[in-house]
Amino acid sequence: MKILLNNKEFHFSEADLPLLIHGAHKAGASLFSVTVAVQMFLIGKKLLFFTAYPMAREEFMAQIAGSGKEKDVFYLEREGDIAKASEFCAVIVKSGDSELCLKAFRELSGIKDRVVLVKNIESVLTGALFSAVKGHDKLILSGDLDGVSFAGEITPLGFRSKVFFSKPAVDTGISVPDLEKYVGFMSGRENGLITLNKS
Repeated sequence: MKILLNNKEFHFSEADLPLLIHGAHKAGASLFSVTVAVQMFLIGKKLLFFTAYPMAREEFMAQIAGSGKEKDVFYLEREGDIAKASEFCAVIVKSGDSELCLKAFRELSGIKDRVVLVKNIESVLTGALFSAVKGHDKLILSGDLDGVSFAGEITPLGFRSKVFFSKPAVDTGISVPDLEKYVGFMSGRENGLITLNKS
């Protein structure tokens, strides 16, 4: 899966983090978020990956298939395995378990070096988890801002990059143009229309 910005291949890096990705349901933000995480993982960045639903984990594994890095992914289902999980490049937290994700964020060794993706923020981003991760330099928050009761606390954070797959009701300080389905608008080190290409 390739990311195209203004019809040219684009690769996200740590220089683009922290990153905010907003999209209403079925607008394209979900697959895009997983693809950004895959890009980071394939260039050697460590990940803490947390989503509401297992389909995102399945998509992540499908996109890294054949890379030779499949065995460097740990599926974290219980607190007792956090120390073991620290040895793996990608730690995928049990879908929907915000408390386990919070514990993993606090207890994983080397967390400062990990890209932390919290996807489906409208479902899984609790106040406690937000308080813990909001100052993380390598943060990716993704989901529907309009479904988060404290969205007004998210948007003022110093995101280097923001990608919108729909116009949020909450003020983000960005003028988002009208967008076709599965087309996003990026504001960051480069600006423009952003899409996914499966070829």
